[in-house]
Amino acid sequence: MTTMPTADDTHELVFLVRTELNEGKAEALRTTLPAHLEFLKQQYAADHLLFGGPLVDGDLHNTGNGLYALRAESIDAATTLANADPLHRDGVRTAHVDRWMLKTDYSR
Repeated sequence: MTTMPTADDTHELVFLVRTELNEGKAEALRTTLPAHLEFLKQQYAADHLLFGGPLVDGDLHNTGNGLYALRAESIDAATTLANADPLHRDGVRTAHVDRWMLKTDYSR
């Protein structure tokens, strides 16, 4: 049986936010996107956002869905933060938050 990684000096517990476009909300996505990007900019400045971006199809067209990774004290804090994203707050997308063990040291 393989031992699962734990938060230690080679891993950091972060939270992945999968953000899915709600049906019929493509136009609302276009109008809410600037507020979403400003929100992410603020989270990056506060050292909460590690990375993020849109998901694309095989032709590299934006699907309306996205993914980003957050630093937070707990999954509840990450969920609260994700739900404050204007796209989620306004019902344009739905957020799904998962714990993720980010490998930070590959030397051992």
